[in-house]
Amino acid sequence: MGGMMIFGSYLPQEISITRCVLIIIVIDTAVALMAGLMIFPMVFRFGLDPAGGPGLIFQTLPVAFGHMPGGDLVAILFFTLLSVAAVTSMVGFLEPLIAWIQNTRHYSRHKSPLITTACIACLGVLSILSYNILSHWKLGSRNLNGFLDVLANQIMLPVGGLLIAIFAGWQVNKASLRDKLPAMPKAMFEARHHLLRFLLPPAIAVIIITGFL
Repeated sequence: MGGMMIFGSYLPQEISITRCVLIIIVIDTAVALMAGLMIFPMVFRFGLDPAGGPGLIFQTLPVAFGHMPGGDLVAILFFTLLSVAAVTSMVGFLEPLIAWIQNTRHYSRHKSPLITTACIACLGVLSILSYNILSHWKLGSRNLNGFLDVLANQIMLPVGGLLIAIFAGWQVNKASLRDKLPAMPKAMFEARHHLLRFLLPPAIAVIIITGFL
């Protein structure tokens, strides 16, 4: 979410935010559906756990590549492109933290990414080691990687969404929002504003609560 807001803040004034949002929603949904249609048939075909999460891509696709002609070359190309996509996505995810460090600590543009990347790399190494030499480190019933996964996906992500919804719905000036979305029809804008205020916060709160039940 922070990455999308940062990218949005860098848009030129003449670019329609509404149009960009619709394009992103359509493309993101289409790619997600195509990925699901590609991966889940193989999951059920080879008896893998469909609740395996994002890690399924490292379980199902190698099996598929192993059963196709030239699969080794295709696998190398695919995972190379996947690595590039991950690195370029990480740039957007790190940008909010980098911008915050620059604004609050007044570090230079060169120093802020180095500090941020070093901290993320340390956490990444500890997360990897939690499956071998640090496997005895337990936080509750989970290793370090499992704990970070729960912290990020079940706590920080929905809580962040809740805080953003409250801030955008109750703190940001309505007229200012309208100025940023001139292409959006008035009725749609009003519906969006009321949903942001009265529907999203309780809905996200329910998701957070049910996640711990």
